[in-house]
Amino acid sequence: MCGLFKQADKYYFKNGERLGIDIKYSFEKEKELLGTGGALKKAESKLEDEFLLLNGDTYLPINYKKLIDYFYRHKKIGVITVYNNLDRIAPNNIKIDESNLVISYNKQNSKDMNCLDAGVMVFKKEVVNFIEKNKKISLEEKIFPKFIKAKELIAYPINQRFYDMGTFQGLKILEQILK
Repeated sequence: MCGLFKQADKYYFKNGERLGIDIKYSFEKEKELLGTGGALKKAESKLEDEFLLLNGDTYLPINYKKLIDYFYRHKKIGVITVYNNLDRIAPNNIKIDESNLVISYNKQNSKDMNCLDAGVMVFKKEVVNFIEKNKKISLEEKIFPKFIKAKELIAYPINQRFYDMGTFQGLKILEQILK
């Protein structure tokens, strides 16, 4: 398992042995955050040939084996989980077509978007070849457009709501769900 953690997390989780997993760490300098893409490039040597990328501030209770199987079946560079968002928990930011190809990603303008990024992705390691070293890079803004244009980013549509715990309000909602 490769994750992007804070130093304090390393002291709690250690190498992951007591959890039955192998954890490797990659740290950014707190004053020089690299964005998701830059942090991923920094962790390149710790990545497997295929890997899960999870937003650290969201909780998504899905069958991850099915997601990974979907990734292998579709043979794309990346798969992104997308929530149908019928309850409008946030503005949509992804547009997919009838074959689940991602055709647009836009956090700023939800017009014409039909799904919401659920914060869980599967990628081939080659994704890091598209990321400049030691640069602040937004995966969504700088890298996804390349994959969308090449038809290499496919959606994994889900009806299971995800929970954002990046705010106190979101954390309170998640606490109620997990009780």
